[in-house]
Amino acid sequence: MKYETELTALADYLDGMGLKHTKQRDAILITFLESEEHVSAEQLYQQVRKESPNVGYTTVYRTLKLLVDAGLAQERRFDDGLTRYEIEHA
Repeated sequence: MKYETELTALADYLDGMGLKHTKQRDAILITFLESEEHVSAEQLYQQVRKESPNVGYTTVYRTLKLLVDAGLAQERRFDDGLTRYEIEHA
């Protein structure tokens, strides 16, 4: 299965933190992994909504923070003042 390693890593992190593992978080992770550029929370939100219209902006934002904490993403700040995220490559 594509992204099985990353999905397992997220599930393990969530379990370890006592947080829920949801389909929405999986959908956000998969959409993030399929991004080919640095992505802002707003950009990722717009991409996720195409496949999962019931996902809210706050869920995307919080999941991005979880991905950073889980070591799956890196947060980058650019000169334009926006925070963007990129895939953390092992």
